[in-house]
Amino acid sequence: MLETPRHTYQVLTKRSHRLRRVADQLPGRRTSGWGMSVENQRYAFRAGHLREVPAAVRFLSVEAVARTC
Repeated sequence: MLETPRHTYQVLTKRSHRLRRVADQLPGRRTSGWGMSVENQRYAFRAGHLREVPAAVRFLSVEAVARTC
């Protein structure tokens, strides 16, 4: 990431606790997008962890489930 500053990277993870812990040490965090996967309500806490990550862009990858009544 540091060797190709002309590119924009998007990094997606499910390991929100780990990302929050190491975010200050990651290269390119100010020029890259960091995201979390949220599969369902059980994992919604990851969105809160993402708020604590210093990044140029933060995003969520959210699964939508269609339900019929």
